[in-house]
Amino acid sequence: MAEVKWRKNTQPTVLISTGIDLTGATLQIDFKKPGGSTLSVTSVDGVDDNGAPTAGQIRYEFGAAELDETGQWQAVALVTISSKPYKNVPAATFTVVDDFDT
Repeated sequence: MAEVKWRKNTQPTVLISTGIDLTGATLQIDFKKPGGSTLSVTSVDGVDDNGAPTAGQIRYEFGAAELDETGQWQAVALVTISSKPYKNVPAATFTVVDDFDT
């Protein structure tokens, strides 16, 4: 699998496949930054390209200044369905760089 790299302070979209039917789910993604702090987002979309939550995909588009640290980031999806939390749904990792030449 190729390493995913994004430029600092851009607005890419991260997609996490959970393998869970997300109908009626409450969703959150916690992004662990390289410096150790966490960016928690709840404004995530739990639908596929056709608008169906059954595909189990969580999508989040970063805001302009959210990718503010270079280095490796880790993402963990937190899914709650009918008050039952699913912890550590498959994580995603990616690297943020100042420029693609580095």
